[in-house]
Amino acid sequence: MKIMRALVAGIVVVGVASAGHRASAQSPRIDIANAIAWLPSNTETLIVAKGPIDLGETADALSDLSGHLARSVAGGPLGDAKGDVFRLLSGAHIRFAVEGSRAFRAPRGLGLGPYEGCHILAFENVDGPVIDRFMSALETAGAAATRIAGVDAVLVKWRAEEDEWSAFVVRARPDVIVIATSERMLTEVLDRAQRGGGGRAFPRSLQEWAGVDTSASVWAIRHYVPEGSRSDPTSPLTSEQRPANEPDTLAVGMAVSVGGRPGKFVAHYYSTNSQAQAIARRLWSHPREGLTPLFASGPKGDVRISGAPRSADGRSMLALVLLAALGHAIYI
Repeated sequence: MKIMRALVAGIVVVGVASAGHRASAQSPRIDIANAIAWLPSNTETLIVAKGPIDLGETADALSDLSGHLARSVAGGPLGDAKGDVFRLLSGAHIRFAVEGSRAFRAPRGLGLGPYEGCHILAFENVDGPVIDRFMSALETAGAAATRIAGVDAVLVKWRAEEDEWSAFVVRARPDVIVIATSERMLTEVLDRAQRGGGGRAFPRSLQEWAGVDTSASVWAIRHYVPEGSRSDPTSPLTSEQRPANEPDTLAVGMAVSVGGRPGKFVAHYYSTNSQAQAIARRLWSHPREGLTPLFASGPKGDVRISGAPRSADGRSMLALVLLAALGHAIYI
């Protein structure tokens, strides 16, 4: 894989309720299944990070891959752009974070490629005052008040490298924050959270579900979507070699579980291509950088990829490859 050094940012999905429409403290807590149900049916990547997650802590891919991914899923690119504000959430009890993303694109120059994504952060009920301070701090830091689908939101804009970014932040419920990089996707998520919707993202009929360990600290599914694949530098659904892909027009999806000792992961690559294992090797095997996973044929005709790089270079490369495989590449 001709990767121009890609690192991955996380994404998350959120619930809905404006300041005037917030659910009461007695509302039942949402769970991971609820958050997934809010995602539009054409969402391509799902990443779930299980708590506790402390955004006040720091974690890098070299020492704590699952912790690094969890913070990326919770904060997304806004977490990097407004890290000082996000530190106000230090000590809060984030039960889980869910990212749903699609429409991955290449950056204009260096940095993270833009995408449409929603991040949902579910807190404990006792964290209400912390969330209040966080939302107030965003406005103090220059975020603009706005409304999306009838819901109060704040809009944050910033520039990263050569790309202009924006993110909407919504207090969906007293214990839920939604962060979205796309107004269109946020509108869809809020509507589904309030009224439900036809179809669902990542139905249980997808074979990728057989490849994830939902008890892992972080787990993810990517079900490749032809729509938008022409502009996606990470999509395999093309005959064209791109900076962060391995072409495979017969590819179906990817499932990933991360947890346990540092850098331990298991991935499953689903494709009807007779050369699927060779394709997976080109994507995941980088011996010069210390990334030498094991490959085996899975029970569903998939390719099982597993390992736990021991060197710092290997763990760094794993983070790059894993996140790019899920759609989020950073060019450096």
